[in-house]
Amino acid sequence: MAASQSTQPLAHPDRVRALVLVACSVSGGPADADGPFQPVVQARLDALEAAEARADLAALNELEAQVWLDGPAQPARRIDGSLRELFLAMNGIALAAPDPGEAIEPSSAWGRLDEIRVPVLLVWGTFDFAHFETRMRELERRLPGAQAFPMPGAAHLPNREQPDRFNAGVERFLSTLQRRDR
Repeated sequence: MAASQSTQPLAHPDRVRALVLVACSVSGGPADADGPFQPVVQARLDALEAAEARADLAALNELEAQVWLDGPAQPARRIDGSLRELFLAMNGIALAAPDPGEAIEPSSAWGRLDEIRVPVLLVWGTFDFAHFETRMRELERRLPGAQAFPMPGAAHLPNREQPDRFNAGVERFLSTLQRRDR
């Protein structure tokens, strides 16, 4: 979720009817890593860091595909074909782009979660980093009426990996909003 969007339900609650959050971060939330990584994940992260240090964009792009598309602990090239090609093309553009400069840190939303009063659907892939599930479960606990929608067998992009299942889950969630309006 982009920084400007992440605070909309807090800054302008009248503009937000519901939220669908997919493997999201929340400003001011707990640190991402929830303990030491599995050796296969740590090795992949070390290789990614080394590729970045030597400015090897091709290696960095492939390693980011392994982390975000395949899943950090999953076999390399678990996802292949057109989805992998699309990821590599889009991510390659981002990697080759000029440095945008220092990031602007949004204000903390973590401590204000109880102010979010709209229905929330929380989606994540079970092949993603473990800290995403930890965060999403904590959001489920802290957001009144939040619904969890874990997607087994998907990594960080469940909407791309399992579009039919993802769309069906979002449609079910949206249908609950329509029933509330009646």
